[in-house]
Amino acid sequence: KVGQRVVPLIMIKYYETGYGSWQDYVTLHESHIIAVPSDISDEIASQSIINPWTAFGLLDDIDAPQGEYILQTAAASVLGR
Repeated sequence: KVGQRVVPLIMIKYYETGYGSWQDYVTLHESHIIAVPSDISDEIASQSIINPWTAFGLLDDIDAPQGEYILQTAAASVLGR
């Protein structure tokens, strides 16, 4: 809906067209956006797509055995927290 806050799945458009998020405007199919509930801040919503997948990829690549610890440097970043 017009005026509704959304998180664009811009990486889908990037792979289709070669353009990324450095655009003034982008047109996406409704299946390529996620509505943001009013109780979620812009700051949290803007990180909701990239950071969880980056953390998942990190942990998936490391493949640490169950019960072991993972030490990450530079953990003061949003991703590290």
